[in-house]
Amino acid sequence: MANVDTDDLACRDSENVLDWYHPGWFWYDDNGDQYFKPPAFEFRNGHLLGINGRHRVVLLCRYLEVIPMLLVRSDMWPEGKLVEIMQQKIERGEVVELPNIPINEAIAEPEEPVDTGIEK
Repeated sequence: MANVDTDDLACRDSENVLDWYHPGWFWYDDNGDQYFKPPAFEFRNGHLLGINGRHRVVLLCRYLEVIPMLLVRSDMWPEGKLVEIMQQKIERGEVVELPNIPINEAIAEPEEPVDTGIEK
């Protein structure tokens, strides 16, 4: 977390994160197995910047010392910085233990577009 841009992390009201998972943070395969969508960050101007998943990072930091995340365009990072940030590479199919907190099933993705009153 020492490498995260705190202004970037605080945007989108990510300072007010409750202790539950959003259902949209998971996906299910054809067998019904549940998978977590890790937050995605890139390294720019000396800091990790969120592409998506700022809320997930804030929540997971309360429970975990090491946060599973996608490091985007890591081939363009300074080599020393990648070594500093990455504790271990997570291989496809590898199980990562997440905190045992509930998924808030009361939140649903909108089925239809929301009318914002703004013309396109």
